This record gives sequence, C-alpha cells and structure tokens, in this order.
Amino acid sequence: MAKVTDVFLNGTIGNVVFYRRLGTNCARSRALHVMQSEATKIRSANFGIAARAGSVLRSWLTPSMPNARDRSMQSSG
Repeated sequence: MAKVTDVFLNGTIGNVVFYRRLGTNCARSRALHVMQSEATKIRSANFGIAARAGSVLRSWLTPSMPNARDRSMQSSG
C-alpha cells in the first residue's frame, strides 16, 4: 500500500484509489474483477434489506433526537 504525504486526493485516478484511513492519506490499486459466490450474493441482498430498514428507523427516530446529524450521537466510540 502506498501513502501520500504532501497532497491529499480523494477518489480514483485510473486504477488507483486515493483515500484517508485513520488520519493517514493512502492509495491502493483497485481490483480488476471480483467474483462473488452465491453466499456472498445472498449476504449482499440481506445487507441491502437491513440498510433500508435502518434508514427508515433512523428517519422515524430523527424527531426525538436533539442532534440527529451529530456523529458522536450515532456511535459509542
């Protein structure tokens, strides 16, 4: 994995992905092709269902939260 020190880029250029991880600017090459097994496809579908359900739940709870957009309210860490 490469680390970018002076200039921060976020996104992709060609096959290289630039991102920030734990406050460090990093770059890595993107996989050319990913094969998903049947189990992975099923888990992806389940995750999509859970993500949509979570979105609906958060939208219902937003009126009762004083700072709904505050990230510290969303996690314990």
